[in-house]
Amino acid sequence: MVHLVQHYLGELGGELQAVIQRKLAWRQIGGTGAWFQIVGSGILANWLVGMAAFFSVMGRTSFGKYIPVMLAVTLFVAANPQHSPANMGYFSLATSMGIGPGWGTALGWNIVPAAIGNLIGGTLLVALPFWYGLRSHERRGLS
Repeated sequence: MVHLVQHYLGELGGELQAVIQRKLAWRQIGGTGAWFQIVGSGILANWLVGMAAFFSVMGRTSFGKYIPVMLAVTLFVAANPQHSPANMGYFSLATSMGIGPGWGTALGWNIVPAAIGNLIGGTLLVALPFWYGLRSHERRGLS
């Protein structure tokens, strides 16, 4: 739908291809080790996304929310970790423009391993520690 309602300038295709090439850089390396590097990158991606969400709730003032969220988002953008939902947008747009690598390559060398990493990162590095640390009976001082 985004592709149908927009008019893209010619240079967008080149920029999108450059992004797609960076997202598929591990494919050139190949092998199991490269695939698990994407999983590791996905773990870090969802840890940063989860922490930004937690920081937005944790702060008591607008300033107290803004600074930690800004730092987490800035690190996310600078580190360029693999976040499956964001990457699906890149691959969908590239495919609709006719410049994508194809869904088989996108799924096998980015979206699936990144999603596995995102699930691990969100569960083990965000949800589980906060669930354990904020259990209701410990907050009340009961053992």
